[in-house]
Amino acid sequence: MSEKYSKFRRIATRIANETGNVIATLAVFEVLLSYGVSFTNCIGPSMLPTINESGDFVLIDRFSYDVLGKEYKKGDVIVSLSPYDRHKSICKRIVAVEGDIIPIPSGRYPFNDYGVVPRGHVYIAGDNPKKSIDSRQYGPIPTGLLKGR
Repeated sequence: MSEKYSKFRRIATRIANETGNVIATLAVFEVLLSYGVSFTNCIGPSMLPTINESGDFVLIDRFSYDVLGKEYKKGDVIVSLSPYDRHKSICKRIVAVEGDIIPIPSGRYPFNDYGVVPRGHVYIAGDNPKKSIDSRQYGPIPTGLLKGR
C-alpha cells in the first residue's frame, strides 16, 4: 500500500508542477499581450509602399507607451482604433503631434486655413495619400485610440 501511495504522490506532484508551469506561462503571455507587445495584420493600400497592400503582420509596442510613458512622435507608424468604427484597427503614420500647426482643407484650394493639433491628439496620414482616409478627412484623433507603435 505504501508503494502505491508513493507512486500516486509522485504523479500528483508532477502534475501539480506541470500545471503550475503552464499557468505561469499563460500569465506571462497575458501580461505581454496586455501591456507589452502584440501583433496585427495591416491590409490595404493606404500605407504603400511601407506596408504591403495584401497585408503585413506588424509587431505593436505597447509597453513603451502604456508602462514607460514614452510619447508618440512624428514619423511613428502606429496602429489605432478607427475613429469611425472602434471594432476596426487602422495603420497610419503620425505626421503631427499636439501643438503642431496643421493644414485644414476647405473651399476651392486644398488648404487655405491652418489649425493646431489639440492636447492629447495626433494627426495621422497614410503614406499613400491618394488611397488613404485619415486625419485629412476626420481631423486629429485622441491618443487614447492608439494601440501602439
